[in-house]
Amino acid sequence: MNTPTTHFKAPIAAPQLLSAPTRLGAVHLDVIEGNRSRAFWTEVVGLTPLDSADDEIVLGIDDQPMIVLHPGATGPVARRHTGLYHVAIHLPAKKELARVVARLYGLRVPNSPTDHAETMATYFSDPDGNNIELTFETPERGALVLGDGRGAAIMADGTTQGPTEALDVQLLFDELDADDDLMAPMPSGTRIGHVHLHVTDLAAGRHFYRNLIGLGDLRALDAWGMTDLSLATSFVPHALALNVWNGPSATPRPEKTAGLRYWTLHVSADDIEGITRRLDDAQHTWREIPEGIAIDDPSGNELRVIPE
Repeated sequence: MNTPTTHFKAPIAAPQLLSAPTRLGAVHLDVIEGNRSRAFWTEVVGLTPLDSADDEIVLGIDDQPMIVLHPGATGPVARRHTGLYHVAIHLPAKKELARVVARLYGLRVPNSPTDHAETMATYFSDPDGNNIELTFETPERGALVLGDGRGAAIMADGTTQGPTEALDVQLLFDELDADDDLMAPMPSGTRIGHVHLHVTDLAAGRHFYRNLIGLGDLRALDAWGMTDLSLATSFVPHALALNVWNGPSATPRPEKTAGLRYWTLHVSADDIEGITRRLDDAQHTWREIPEGIAIDDPSGNELRVIPE
């Protein structure tokens, strides 16, 4: 596709019920073998080990936990269930995405560099099948639109392209110098940028996360079987994405398989009160935990909301 158009509009966060400081926190994953997973997430992905309890492995950047691994699963990720589609780690510079993609190539880790216009990304999986996206945000380049239902990306120069084109890897690698250390860990400023979940019902998922939790309703892409929700602190391309690609009858993953244990959202104390009030009004069950509250979404995906 390369048809001129004049409808480019850089994405912006949608209005939300939550206060602006709300941010995504650590994503907790069940894995099979701790040492193998630790090595992959540190040496391949580039996260740094942080202080951990005996039964978990905490990884992040500086002192900020981002991924928490829980060893003990007896089987890999089971396909065609609800749960994690991918966790997205957003990098603060194009060069840093280039560095980690070059590292993946050097280590012969299969990955799929992809151009989404408003982001550059690559996709791959950990040894147990947990899917990972690494992203650099480029909203100045273009924006995704639904178009004729197949989707398109409107570029800033007025042309269009597909929403998931192959990324020009050589252009990415031009960011690197000969003496760059490809094995360097991810830098300060790296963060959990978004979480993408499999659900069974888009309308129910959108209602839960927009009306009860309070994220912004960024864009409904029902023709794609997908919907995007945003936060003021993390919205390009979304803070949370939901899809129904595993079908309306998908069930939670089998017990003891690898996959998403829960993901976390950090909010103000006032926001906790607002969330619990909205959940109570909707008669949606929630429970207190030592660090905050835990809620299952309508498809059984667990969210933990933590006051800051």
